[in-house]
Amino acid sequence: MQENTGDKETFERVAEHLYRRQYQISAGDWHTKYYAIFTDWKGKRRKFSLGTGEKAARQGLTIRLADNLKKVDFDKERDDRNARQLTFSKWADRCLEADRERTKRRDEEAFEVSSWERDSRSCDHLKRFFGDLPLAEITSQKIEAYISMRTQEGIIRGGKQSITKKVSRSTVANELATLRKYLRRAVPEMLQVMPAMKLPKKGERNRILNADEYQKLLSAAPLWFRRVLIVAFETCLSQGDLLRLTDDMVDEKSGVIVPRDGRIKTGVEQVSPLTGIVREVLKEIRAERGKVQSLTSRHVFTKNGRPINKTMIENAMASTLKRAKIENFCFHDLRHCAKTSWARRGIPAEVAMKAAGHKSWQMHARYIHIQKTDVAIVFDCSQGFPKESSTPNATAVSG
Repeated sequence: MQENTGDKETFERVAEHLYRRQYQISAGDWHTKYYAIFTDWKGKRRKFSLGTGEKAARQGLTIRLADNLKKVDFDKERDDRNARQLTFSKWADRCLEADRERTKRRDEEAFEVSSWERDSRSCDHLKRFFGDLPLAEITSQKIEAYISMRTQEGIIRGGKQSITKKVSRSTVANELATLRKYLRRAVPEMLQVMPAMKLPKKGERNRILNADEYQKLLSAAPLWFRRVLIVAFETCLSQGDLLRLTDDMVDEKSGVIVPRDGRIKTGVEQVSPLTGIVREVLKEIRAERGKVQSLTSRHVFTKNGRPINKTMIENAMASTLKRAKIENFCFHDLRHCAKTSWARRGIPAEVAMKAAGHKSWQMHARYIHIQKTDVAIVFDCSQGFPKESSTPNATAVSG
């Protein structure tokens, strides 16, 4: 049987399950390729390239048919081959594009501050080391080498690499978290086994502001940023959710703020308290909003009629901290401040978790930082003598 697929190509059966394709290239020369075509033990139609020589093709067909009798998993074989060929750079780009489209579908306006940006920055560093490496060749040893390389590099500030300040293990842990996330996606599709990956331990954040520091921070901040700080402290909303906050997420009647579709970072439902202080801030914003003729945004936080962005917050935070002379503090630490403040006020843990958008007790506990002064205040030990307990002491009981 011979099939003429055109003036410059033919496809014919040479023997059972063996086919020959002959085709003419633009230079006029003819080329030949052989293929094995049969239905395998799974009932799937298979086509395997067997090369250009008939003798070698017949031997290759014999091997393929023998593999079929042994019930070799041809799909697994293909995935293994793809894993050997697919580099980390190509796979990372594919994952980033998929995440980008998914994030944009969730909230077009919130895309700029999504976790996609962090993954993208991480991939810039990961590609320098793993870029041309096939996924199947990313081993534990290579991951250890990456950790060693990164922790010896200087951080980049103002486009220049620092000689003295090295990349922190926390930063490297974030980068490897992205690597692990993308490799996990590849396991069912490209990889059979995840490489063992012991992430560097992140430094635990336990920095909270005392009452004096908080007032200094507010006093040093420009008005628009002061309002952002207050709402962050009162509601435990993250930077990303504050940036995308719109009027329809504020439920005045119920007294809560509910980010649309859950937290932007995790998708977990968050129901933050609309406290009296936050109500006053929003009232001021609405009063000023009517005076800005060019305002077209639905966003709560704006500057000169336009929504604020991540860069504006980062710049304002840096300059405000400098003026307030507060060190070792970042915007995200305001969530730690909020959770600790709620704990001090006796807010039930279940309520605090809902208000912060935390779904695990471990994460809830990580954001609460009880100080030694809290212990002294609760037990009324500030004057040097503990408050009398109503519980009989051991001597009284034994007597």
